[in-house]
Amino acid sequence: SLVCSLQGDADAAERCARQGIAISQRLRSDFVESVGLMRLGHPFQLRGDHPWDAASPHRRQAITCYERAIEQVQAFRVIRTQVEPLWGLCRAYGYGGDLVSAERYAVKAVEIAQGAGDEWIADLVRVTMGATYALHSRSEQAQEWLTEAVEGFRRVGDPFGRSVARLWLALDAWNRGEITTSLVYMSELLPL
Repeated sequence: SLVCSLQGDADAAERCARQGIAISQRLRSDFVESVGLMRLGHPFQLRGDHPWDAASPHRRQAITCYERAIEQVQAFRVIRTQVEPLWGLCRAYGYGGDLVSAERYAVKAVEIAQGAGDEWIADLVRVTMGATYALHSRSEQAQEWLTEAVEGFRRVGDPFGRSVARLWLALDAWNRGEITTSLVYMSELLPL
């Protein structure tokens, strides 16, 4: 489901997440259900013409999934499992314009991920927060988050993640009118 979401295939991602939730109900496993719920939030964020709009019903559905997932996993005292839904909340609120809430969720998710030794998901959160700032013309903050994500993805050997972070850096530079800088980011991105 997560891979389908990262590829932008909302239908496949939703189908996989719902299958996971169905399995959890047969197993009577709240933990498996919470994973299904967090994974169901991602395709909701890909739906509709304006999925980041605060009034979007898909955005509200995603937030509900993430909040329910966090609530359910707290009973298991495996704090690491909260990172993915916190990342989703960061996206939902940040892309929708609530930068304060987005950063609060991002900081918490990165702290938990780093404490668990999971650099990769921490960098996904960093890209989301950097993209949030880029979307809302906060270039200095965008550059900080995205540059850190590029380095983190380099350390874990993820060229896709580095590409995504560089693409946001290029877009942010372009929007600031720094065409040469944007093209430098693109020249680093394309070989990846």
